[in-house]
Parts: sequence; structure tokens; C-alpha cells
Amino acid sequence: MSLFARHVTRVPSAFSSRRCFGSKVTTTASAASRLSQINASELREVIGRNKRAFIVYDETRNQFETSNLEFAQLLEAFNVNQDAISCIDEDQALQRDWDKHEGLFLEIGKDTNAIHGAFVHKTKRGAAAGGVRYWTYENLSQYLCDGLRLSRGMGRKNALAGLHWGGGKGVIWREEEHPYTDRCFRDTLFKEYGEFITSLQGCYVTAEDLGVTVEDMRQVFSTTRFSTCVPQELGGSGNPSIKTGHGIVAAMEGALAYHDDSLHGKTISIQGFGNVSQAMVRHLFEYHQKYQIRSIYATDINREVLSVADQIRNQEFAGVDIDLKVDIVPFGDNTALLREDVDIVSPCAVGGTLNADTIPRIKAKYVVGAANNQLLDDVADDQRLCDYERFYVPDFLANRMGIVNCSNEQYGRIEEDDAILRHLGKSYENSIYMMVHKVFGRSEQDNIPTGQAANVIADELMTHTHPIWGHRPWHIIQSLVKQEWHKRK
Repeated sequence: MSLFARHVTRVPSAFSSRRCFGSKVTTTASAASRLSQINASELREVIGRNKRAFIVYDETRNQFETSNLEFAQLLEAFNVNQDAISCIDEDQALQRDWDKHEGLFLEIGKDTNAIHGAFVHKTKRGAAAGGVRYWTYENLSQYLCDGLRLSRGMGRKNALAGLHWGGGKGVIWREEEHPYTDRCFRDTLFKEYGEFITSLQGCYVTAEDLGVTVEDMRQVFSTTRFSTCVPQELGGSGNPSIKTGHGIVAAMEGALAYHDDSLHGKTISIQGFGNVSQAMVRHLFEYHQKYQIRSIYATDINREVLSVADQIRNQEFAGVDIDLKVDIVPFGDNTALLREDVDIVSPCAVGGTLNADTIPRIKAKYVVGAANNQLLDDVADDQRLCDYERFYVPDFLANRMGIVNCSNEQYGRIEEDDAILRHLGKSYENSIYMMVHKVFGRSEQDNIPTGQAANVIADELMTHTHPIWGHRPWHIIQSLVKQEWHKRK
């Protein structure tokens, strides 16, 4: 008996003679939830002897196509009837996170046996673009949900930024037996991933994300040209965290200016004092005459950041009159978000910190941060922020500068590049500042939460085709299917 036969109700036999399936596959919520019983080893069995598998969705024909029947039974999880779901949890989230994605490609590494994935959302604006993460997952449901959700988020981020990229995400499943701290293993792993990306012929362009380092990207770049965020010495853009920190400040400016206010005399509380937060704070110190922030409070779980705060306060900007305090807190502590004496809270640590527990207790008027997936529930918590009259700048709008910094590496680098800096200004129509105004305006006009307003604007922009190449990435995907990509390894 097959793994999917054990874990998931089978696709009706009427669909099983070909690899093409109509999008309305009868299923139940429990069918999707059973994906949580499939681990990485079992997924390798499902992928099969070719060590490659795909699911492709053709929106014009409203039809799926997949590499093999075993893999086709994932389609059930994409089609859970919402009426059957009273409370979507991680095991039943695929129907929520699947948004007519154009393609999902998986490959088993030839040397590491690792599971490499590429998730492609909408690509009318251009090739799917987004970083690859190397992370742990308890089951197949978690793995797929992460890739689907993040690739859609990247599509929206790229669209709001006015970039000619679609939404994409790479995900490598980190398993317990991986010697992931070993440099030789990582070199092999990321070279494999680069070869996998090369095989997709440019429908997805990868970059750096969670669990991946600049040295890892060097290895990826050694086996594929479809990569950004490569080291500066190889012609890349290098560390994007500095510009990302500056972008958070621009988002704060935009949010306050929408209400005829400014950063002058304001207090900020930051959850997480990592690279992006440090860049944001340095920017506020360096341009104190412009912003005139009164005080900054931050928390972090790493004691090493105390020396960074001391360096900023007493060495780099000793003459600047900003009260900066950093406290060390245990993991999961939300002190920074719940302070009563601040104007802006800035989630810059882990995701999910804006939720049913924290939102009612947030006293700050504005919520603007760099962390990805800040809302634990994208719909309910977005509405909850609105109900409590908190002005939330969606994370995929505020933290865009990472992808902006590396998005056009292929066109060369310029010192003080206007193609990058215009996103931090106030005149470019797609700048962070201007887009915050558009999102807040749409929220007010349609009486919807700001997260939903940003999604509506982004989804409209994602329908615009690339001015030169049209919907070329989709044609590449169709070509991969026609060439039987899954058999060509």
C-alpha cells in the first residue's frame, strides 16, 4: 500500500489515467490534516525513483498537472472545502496558503539525500524571486505551507515595490541527521541546490534567507546563474540588512505622515536587536537632526547585543541625544511590544508575535517592524489590529529592501544607486513611504484592515505582465513539463 493511500484518501479513479486533474477534487479537511503524518523520509518514497516531482497549475484551464499519481494526491490538500474547516491549524492550512501557485518542484539531492524545493507563485511580472531557507519541519504539511505562504508573500512584496519579479521561495528541509554545521556538508548541499535551480531554467531565481549564509550563497552561485545576494567580491550586492533597516524608518515616516505627524519626539520599542534593528537604530542616530527621535528601547535574547548598543551609544554617536536602552529577555518575551510609554512598536524578531494575546495589550498607536509573518493569523489578527485602532504597516511592505537591494544585480552596481535609494524617498510612486500612504488610504476607503488593503493592491499589481518578456516564466514551466523535467536528472 502506498504512503498516500495510508495517509490520505485517494484521488478519485476518474482522474488517475493521466497526470492532468481538474481543480475541483473532492476531499475532506481530515485528508489534508493527515499530511502532518508524512515525514521527510516518507516524502522521498512518494517522490520516487526519479528523485524529482512537480505540481503545476494552469489557471487558464483551471487544471493541475503533476509528475506522477502518487504526488498527485497532494492536490486533495489544496482543495479542502473551507466549510469543513472551523479553525484552520497548521495541519489544515494548505487550502489557505495555496493561491493558484503556478508550480511546485521538488528534488532529492544526489549526494546529501536532502529535499530541495522551489515554490513558484504568480509570474506575470517576471521570474519568481525569493530567498531559499534551510530550516526544520516536523512534517510535510508544515514544509508545504511554509513554501506556499512565503512565495505568495514574496510575490506581493515584489509587486508593491514595483519590481519586475514574481513570487518565489526556495525551501530545503533540514533533518536531524544533517551535519548542518559542517562546512563540507553545507558546500555539497548548496551546490546541489544550485544545480536544482539551474535545471528549472530560470522560472525561479533564488537568494539568501533564513538558515543560509553568504558563504552558502557562494556555493549556490557556483552551480547556477539564477541567483542573487551573492558576495560582493563576486559582483553581488552583499549584506542587505543595512538598507532593510533604513526601509523600516521610511515606513514609520510614511505611517506618521499619513496622519500629519512625524518622528520628532517619538519613542520606539523594538522586539529583537539583530542586524536589521541595529541598522535602523544607527540610521536614526546618524540622522538625528532630521528625525529627532527621543528614545529607543529594545529587547533581545542574545547578550552579545549589549556591547553593540554600548558601541552605538558611547562610541559611534557619543554626542547624539537619544536615550537607547537594550534589555536581555527570554525567548518568547513580548515586553517590547507591550510597553505603555511608546509611540511605535517594531516587531523585528520572530513571526507570529501579533496575535490574540498581544494585540489587545499593545498601547502604541503604530506597529511597524521588519520580522516576517508578524501576524499569527493573517486574517483575524489583521482585523484585530484594526478593531483596536492600531495602525499596522504590513511586514512585506516595510521590510522590502532586502529584495530591492539584490533584485537587479544582473544590471550592474552603482554607488548610491537611485534604483535602490528611490525606495527610501518620498517621490517614487512605489517607494515605501508612498506605498504606506496608498495602503492606509485603501484601508480607509474600503473600510478594511491595512494588511488586507496591501494584499488587494499587490494582487492587482501582480496581474500586470512584464513590459518586455510578458509571461515568459510560465512558458518556461510549460516547457519543463513538456520535456518531462522529472525524468531528466
